[in-house]
Amino acid sequence: MLQLTLARLLITFFGLFTLGNAQITFDNCPGDETINNTGAFPYAYTIPVITATVDPSGIAADVEVTSTPSYSPGIDVNFGVGSVIILQYTASVNEPPVSVSEVCQFSVSFFDTGDPYYPDCPTEPLVFNTSDSNMAESTWNEPIPTDESTGMISESMRTKPAETSPANFPIGETNLTYTATDGSGNTGTCIITIRVIDTGDPIVTEYPNDTTIDTDSGQPTTLYNWTSPDATDNSGTVIVFYKVNGVTFISPSYEFPIGSSVVTVYVSDPSGNSVSGMFNVTVQDNEPPMIDCPTNVTSNNYIGEGVGLINVSTDIGSPNATVSWDPPVTNDNSNATVTVVSSPFESGDMIPIDTLTINFIATDLSGNIETCDFSIKVEDVEPPNATCPSLVAGVTDPGSPNGTVSFNITVMDNVLVAMFTANYTLVYPSSMPHLIDMVSYEFETTAVFPIGETIIEYTFFDNSLQTANQESCYVTVVIRNILSSLSVSSLHSGPELISSSLVSLTLTDPEASDIIDCPMDIIVKTTTGEAFGMNVTWVEPTATDNSGETPVPVADYTSGDNMFAIGNTAVQYNVSDSAGNFNDSCSFVVTVEDNEDPVLICPPDIITTTAEGSGQAVNVNWIHIPIVYDNSGEDITPTSNYSSGSNAFDVGSTYVIYDAIDTSGNAGTCTFTVIVTDPEAPDIIDCPMDIIVKTTTGEAFGMNVTWVEPTATDNSGETPVPVADYTSGDNMFAIGNTAVQYSVSDSAGNFNDSCSFVITVEDMEAPSFSGTCPSSPLKVPTDPPADDRSIGEMFATVTWTIPTATDNVGVVMVTNNNYPGSQVYFNISTDYDLNVTYVAEDDAGNVEICSFLVKVVDEEPPIFFGCDNSTVYINNTEGDSFAPYIFTLAPSADNIEVDADRSTASMSSGQDFPIGVNFITYIIYDTSGNQNSCNFSLVVVGM
Repeated sequence: MLQLTLARLLITFFGLFTLGNAQITFDNCPGDETINNTGAFPYAYTIPVITATVDPSGIAADVEVTSTPSYSPGIDVNFGVGSVIILQYTASVNEPPVSVSEVCQFSVSFFDTGDPYYPDCPTEPLVFNTSDSNMAESTWNEPIPTDESTGMISESMRTKPAETSPANFPIGETNLTYTATDGSGNTGTCIITIRVIDTGDPIVTEYPNDTTIDTDSGQPTTLYNWTSPDATDNSGTVIVFYKVNGVTFISPSYEFPIGSSVVTVYVSDPSGNSVSGMFNVTVQDNEPPMIDCPTNVTSNNYIGEGVGLINVSTDIGSPNATVSWDPPVTNDNSNATVTVVSSPFESGDMIPIDTLTINFIATDLSGNIETCDFSIKVEDVEPPNATCPSLVAGVTDPGSPNGTVSFNITVMDNVLVAMFTANYTLVYPSSMPHLIDMVSYEFETTAVFPIGETIIEYTFFDNSLQTANQESCYVTVVIRNILSSLSVSSLHSGPELISSSLVSLTLTDPEASDIIDCPMDIIVKTTTGEAFGMNVTWVEPTATDNSGETPVPVADYTSGDNMFAIGNTAVQYNVSDSAGNFNDSCSFVVTVEDNEDPVLICPPDIITTTAEGSGQAVNVNWIHIPIVYDNSGEDITPTSNYSSGSNAFDVGSTYVIYDAIDTSGNAGTCTFTVIVTDPEAPDIIDCPMDIIVKTTTGEAFGMNVTWVEPTATDNSGETPVPVADYTSGDNMFAIGNTAVQYSVSDSAGNFNDSCSFVITVEDMEAPSFSGTCPSSPLKVPTDPPADDRSIGEMFATVTWTIPTATDNVGVVMVTNNNYPGSQVYFNISTDYDLNVTYVAEDDAGNVEICSFLVKVVDEEPPIFFGCDNSTVYINNTEGDSFAPYIFTLAPSADNIEVDADRSTASMSSGQDFPIGVNFITYIIYDTSGNQNSCNFSLVVVGM
């Protein structure tokens, strides 16, 4: 009977009962129905309206449909979760002779398929900061689950993390998983993410100190090692980088060049917090350069080399010697160019007559100096060049045994013809020394020579006191007697002697002769170069006598053949006749006036330099006081506007004038020039120190760098203004080192460019990842099943978007320690499985760090093999309100590990199950807390 009843309950069919030709057919008898409700219970179920028809249609009978239980079709009836109702509709016709019936039976089961949920579960991570620890205390509110079907979830059906608020969590992200299971085996999860952000910078106890060191011997650099700074961080991890001159490195050692270098120290932690400091390493070059003086000194007239002295002579026809030498050979440990300055002359200059030292000063860029020198003597060995006539012929003067002749002599010298002498006393100019003081001189010589041949030697001297250069030339003068060509008879013409009678007569003649045409007083000038007037001429007076005689007046001076001293000389003529009468009434005065200026021989021009630090040359000496020659023979001391050794001379040419005045008031002058050159360059004062600036924000250069402009002083008293190719406050400097060179010149052309400083524009602006750095920790789930496997992998193929960096310079190098695509295995016992660090470095070595942690998470729930979710129907034991049932749980597996200790079933196999619908839920967990459930319904049908 029980089996028949159960069979009726399980069978759904269209009844077919034939009485004669009649049968009933249901129009809409449904099958068994399962209602999976995700909402609230009780569930309002609408009782279906079932209709039926009878065939054949021609039978005149009505079909009556009744239902058990007796619900009114079309109305809503509330059913609770787990309810199962069996609806039975009976369609019948009871109108004789027709009596047929048919049954429509089906079940409706009401299941809860809505998961519990946590209405107050945070949707965003809870953020906590830590700056002094690798942990942060975090607080949160425990979420309370609810369920649409049952409302509150009992504590026994909840799973919670081990941590309770408040709790300490490490830097990074930690997930707290809360799970609730309702009575139907539905589960809901709330994951609270605790994000601990490290805001603490690393702490550096002390950075290395500034240091100053010397270059290694013979090298432009030195290797310096220092101790890394003692740095700590609350995270426990620090990364130290160094940057010098645009080079980034890790080891605390670097080979530094000459100058000041800034070592920048970067200390970072994995969260990108960083601090930096710097120290200076100054490498000094105290090693002087090496210099070898020239050995191949050449000149147009090289004489030879004595002990430490090179002898050369002046160029032909020049008062100077052109002297050349190769540049000195220099070398310096800095490998930079060594500046060599020679003074007081440079190679190829024309050097005047003197003995002097050529000094060479070699200076390297650090101002270290080394010197060498050699001495040179410039001599004038070139004698004057005189041109004399080789032969001069003449005849005797009328009435004289001598003859007067004239001729010209020309002389020149490369420096200066000083004087000349002649060996003939009657030559004009005379044999006494005659001053010339000219480079070229031509003079006319007039002299009286005796009959015959006379050889005159002229010797000319230049002004070289070193060598006393001289040159001689010779003139042969031949004088012939003009009387030798006249006849004797011509000399004896006159009145004939007349004979007379001898008369004895004694007569006396007391009357003196008369002197006729006595000359007037005569004023003449001295003969050139002489202290007298020579060959003064006048008309000789004549005389008459009463006796008829023609006496000739006589005097102690003869017209045209005489010599008168300077001053007044009386010339007395007297005459006597044969009677002895005497007349001396004729006299006149010959006045010789000295109108000839004294002649001075000045020293040669002097070339000298200013005294150190002065705009003048001091204590200038010249080789001799000018020699004064005067035709008068006086000893004359010259006067001057300057004195040797006691005056200061300004830069340029200054004329030194010597004057000499003889007793006749004649004044002579000679002049030489003191040429003062200024070899001293101006001094540049307050040359700026090297400047280090940062790039202008966002730019690849430093702009509008300012400094105090240097000034200059000069020994000349001028105030020259230094100039440079950059101006303070109005400029633009590229990244790196730019030399700013100031130079200044004085009016003498001396040039000084010793002021230079370096503007170092450092790019201290670090690159930026601009928000492309992945958030930390980056949680990556384990890989899904591969191929036809049912469970996933124990590892995750970790991928992320590679961060990109930008920089103000535009050149960025990014290095990293891990790459996307790595397979990282899940490890439940670690806070993170991979530490990924990207280091962005620009050309200047500025560093920005993108660091994030990767945690492989197991989000894959365990699985069941063969979970049967069907409904099982059993009958109760007669008289009992329950029935026992034994079931076997489906086997399970997980990609990591199933946590058997946490896996539970809502009901036990073999227990007694009450009449009605029993929901059996088996929940399994893996070690990560992921869960899965296998559900089936057991319907116990009461009999």
